[in-house]
Amino acid sequence: MVKLYNPREKSIEVCGKKFYFNNVPVKDLENLSKDAEKIMKEMSEKTEEPEKLAEKIREQTLEAQELLSQRERLLTLNDNLMKIDNLTLDEIKESKELLAESGKLKSEADKIIKKVEKAQDKFQEMNKEIESYFNEVNPKLNEEYTKICCAVLEGFTAEDFENRSSTDEYILKNIIEFKDKVMTNVGENKLQARLRELVNAKYETKSFQGET
Repeated sequence: MVKLYNPREKSIEVCGKKFYFNNVPVKDLENLSKDAEKIMKEMSEKTEEPEKLAEKIREQTLEAQELLSQRERLLTLNDNLMKIDNLTLDEIKESKELLAESGKLKSEADKIIKKVEKAQDKFQEMNKEIESYFNEVNPKLNEEYTKICCAVLEGFTAEDFENRSSTDEYILKNIIEFKDKVMTNVGENKLQARLRELVNAKYETKSFQGET
């Protein structure tokens, strides 16, 4: 829970404690953030290709589903036609055309489904590689976030960062932003709203970033 106290008490509540903000020059904050930003940029780049592949899989899956739906509609029309006694030659011809067209649709859908299955296998391989990569870089990223928090929050320690909750993490990994808001007297309601935005973005994101 983010907590903004009175305007004269520039503090924030995180990790179950109240911390005051240190007066850190902007240039120093920029330098402190460089390594974390570099790692985050690399992580983002790593997810670009699999994210594009995942989107392609979604699109092709929908395409195959639409083709199969069209096929079902044609088969239904044919079933209704077959219920007619003593079909005329035109109706028999129509039935053959419906069956032929439904066959084409199934063939097209099957081709797409094979592509999707192949893409899914590739996606799984990429996901394993990314998971391994994240497991490797996350400790380093957390070290960088810890350095930033220790510099920005008076009395903050590496142990505090280790004992963070999932909600604390959204604050700590955006601590410079929260510092700016608190120091400029942004109201607690707006701080809470920003925190909700960060939480929602985490759940809605399509990225493959692992938990840190």
